[in-house]
This record gives sequence, C-alpha cells and structure tokens, in this order.
Amino acid sequence: MRRIAIALTIFGTMLLGATGAHAATITESGGIIFYVADQGERNDVVVDTGSVLGGSVPTYTFADADANPISIAGGPCELLNGVGTCQQLFVRSLVIDVRDRDDTAQVAETLGLGALMIGGRGNDTLVGGPGNDILKGNDGRDSLRGREGADVYKGGRGRDTLQTLDGRRDTFISCGDGGGDVLRKDKVDPSGRHCENSNHKNISKPH
Repeated sequence: MRRIAIALTIFGTMLLGATGAHAATITESGGIIFYVADQGERNDVVVDTGSVLGGSVPTYTFADADANPISIAGGPCELLNGVGTCQQLFVRSLVIDVRDRDDTAQVAETLGLGALMIGGRGNDTLVGGPGNDILKGNDGRDSLRGREGADVYKGGRGRDTLQTLDGRRDTFISCGDGGGDVLRKDKVDPSGRHCENSNHKNISKPH
C-alpha cells in the first residue's frame, strides 16, 4: 500500500504538469511508468512487452488506436513508429489514466507488473494483466476485469460490471455508489461491497 501511496503522489504531480498537453503522455519516474490521456481524448490503449536493438533490450510498449500522437515527457522512453516504448530496467509498476470520455485500457498477459488503472468520467473498459492490479472505474458505466493476480476493484457512480473470475482470491471488491451493479466472482474472493447483483453473496468467513 505504501508503494501505491507514493505512486498516487507522483501521479498528482504528473497531472499538473500534463494540463497543457495535446495527446496522451508517457513519463517514467521513480520506477513507475505513467500513461496519462489528454482531457477530451478518447483512448483505446494496449500495454504489452517488446524489445529493441535486436532483442537485447526488453521494453514495455504503449499503443493507443485513438490517441495520436503519443507524447514522451521523460524517462527512458521514446516514440517508435507511433508506439510509446520504455525500457523495462528498474520499472516496478504502471499507472494508466484514460480520464474522460468512453475509453478502453488493457494490460497484456505477458506483463508481470501490477498496474493502477483509472477510468475517469465515461463508460470505460479496464482489463488488467497477471500482476496485482488496482482498477478504478469512477463515473460512468464501467466494465472492470483484473484477470490473474490479487486485484483491487473499485467501481464508481454508475451501473458497473465487475468480472473477478480467475480462480484466485482478490484483495478487495467494491461496486461503488451506483445502482444495478453486476459482480461475477470466485467463491474464494471477498464479498463485494455495494454490489446489487452477484453470483456469490455473503460467503466471506469471519476472522
């Protein structure tokens, strides 16, 4: 949780610096890669792994079908053929914020890093990878799926769908303040908070 708090602090600073940007921005700072969409921009971003220099340097790649061009704001990152590319060395986690409008963000199954994924205003689809992810839907009708890992789910105001089925116990599940939320979860998962419709209810054991 301390690492998450540090990431959020740095992330707030990044947002202030990105106010005048005209495209999604990538920055690496303190072992965290930040992908921050521009306000008013629709995003369809996929984070994956790759390599450069004949495969000798492993990388993380950021492709966004709707954000053009992607801007590089700092760190060992560059734009290669329209794809944001950052060296993997010393990177510990990711922050992906697609902000307003109806967006999609997905972390590929090849990544072992955990990601903080933020939907913002709009009807968003967030799909995590095999790491321990935090998925925050915020406003709008959102779809959250963490896949593998001990994930944290936080829906927001809106009719959200949370898909936590992966055979592993997740850390925290809340559908948020909206009504008509749908939760599909494993029996081993903690009970979903504020989830009106769930395939498993009240199964958590007292400690």
